[in-house]
Amino acid sequence: MNPIIVVSGEAEVTLDAAPTGTEVATQGGAVEVPIETEVATEDLALELAIQGEHLCNEGRWEEGISCLEDALAASPTDPVALSALYSQLGNAYFYVKRYEQALDVYSQALSNAHRSGQRREEAQAAANMTNTLRFMGSYHYAAEFGQLYLNLCRELADVVSLGGGQVCACVRTYVSD
Repeated sequence: MNPIIVVSGEAEVTLDAAPTGTEVATQGGAVEVPIETEVATEDLALELAIQGEHLCNEGRWEEGISCLEDALAASPTDPVALSALYSQLGNAYFYVKRYEQALDVYSQALSNAHRSGQRREEAQAAANMTNTLRFMGSYHYAAEFGQLYLNLCRELADVVSLGGGQVCACVRTYVSD
């Protein structure tokens, strides 16, 4: 195993090691990785996701988004990792006011979490969709996803830690009893 460097957009990610024979090339800022094993795919996606989160935390949003998009393009298969990645990417899009892209990613997060039985992540995705739709002015749809969020929280017996305050207010405002 040899150390490799992946260039993603303007960001550079140094991976501790890659499987022997794995080539890493860039083309127009996108990462192309002929991966020979599922483990290598998961490792690459994780490294890119960590770097993307780090860049976003530094306020380097576009570079962070590029890394997160590349992490998703590496096609991780672990549903828990996918949930975290969708959430990070959606939050980054939301922060830079790319609400439609955020909504698309949050929708994928919701589907992934539902399919894999991750109820807490499903609730979080519903909350994220509620807030995004609210910012987009789609209050009726925001209320529908807010209600889904509240139903999941009741099932989990956990509203407060998932940020339920804003969602509850949205549902109370736009859902008639």
